[in-house]
Amino acid sequence: MEKTPSVIDLSQSAAGIEQAFAQVPRLLVHFSSPTCSVCHSTLPQLMQVAQDHQVPVVDINIDTHPEVAAQRLVFTVPTILVLAEGKEMLRESRFIGYDRIDRLLGLMAED
Repeated sequence: MEKTPSVIDLSQSAAGIEQAFAQVPRLLVHFSSPTCSVCHSTLPQLMQVAQDHQVPVVDINIDTHPEVAAQRLVFTVPTILVLAEGKEMLRESRFIGYDRIDRLLGLMAED
């Protein structure tokens, strides 16, 4: 699978990543694991929704960044968070409702 370009520098500390989350007006965060076969299918679908709304996506590997997953209380993958200036607006886990993500991003764009 092709690596997703990130608007967040994932080489920094968990605190730095969280701080960077707060600086992006609208952000989709995809928590995944290389061993999660479902995650490999959810990311392309999420990328399409993100492209439709011109919202950046950050793909976080929970094996590489367990502290970020812990801070966000992510215990299963795939988990998708919709963030507004670092605040969680929506969480979808396991059975992802892309229609809910799409609708929320549409409402957030109206503000």
